[in-house]
Amino acid sequence: MLLQGYSDLEYLVIDGGSSDGSLDIIRKYEKWITHWVSEPDHGQADAIQKGLNRVSGCISAYLNSDDVYMQGAVQRVAFRFARQPDLDVVYGNLYRIDACDKVLEEHRNTPFMRWGYLYGGFFLHQPCTFWKTDVVRGVGGFNPEFRFDMDNDLFVRIAMTRARFAFERAFLAGFRVHETSKTSTILHVSREENARIRERYLPFPFNSAGGTLIRSFSFARRLCWYTVQGDLGWLARRAFSRTSRMRGA
Repeated sequence: MLLQGYSDLEYLVIDGGSSDGSLDIIRKYEKWITHWVSEPDHGQADAIQKGLNRVSGCISAYLNSDDVYMQGAVQRVAFRFARQPDLDVVYGNLYRIDACDKVLEEHRNTPFMRWGYLYGGFFLHQPCTFWKTDVVRGVGGFNPEFRFDMDNDLFVRIAMTRARFAFERAFLAGFRVHETSKTSTILHVSREENARIRERYLPFPFNSAGGTLIRSFSFARRLCWYTVQGDLGWLARRAFSRTSRMRGA
């Protein structure tokens, strides 16, 4: 974060009372941190909301302790919001990385499709997504009911307000995957929470004929965007890699 090359930032560190040496790291960088706290919380969403409650900037985001921003990501996003002040959310591409920062997989995105996002034909990745603080506060912030998909729950609520999303075509963040991460250990919780989110917010069922049609149309439209962006080669390699992994399993 300190090497992002953008000075107009505030850093809020919300630690859940760690005993693994995190406090030593926090204190090492304390003079650059706007606010920090290390205390028990009621889960990840509660901790993130604590940070949001203290944000004074008009643009905000959160990054989990094992994820990273790519060099220049924050500056790039800040410039995009400055060029288009009517935007509410800016998102980009994502790397999946291992414990040693090796890139395992690329996730490339396309321009936003609201209905596609609601019905599973489009995806947002939290580490590379930034938003106007007032927009998040306006939809109620982060729901502590969710252990895993508090970000998806938030993005669905924002999308349903017809907020303005913009795709910044660059790799903005690295999402770390390791044997103790939630993605590796409790992915089933994400599936359960996704089902609850869909049941709660969608105007008609996710697996209805209408929902299936929206997904199919969204996939087709994304394919067109990937073609325009010159990403078909990446898409083919990704599909081949996934097919190979499934056959190996």
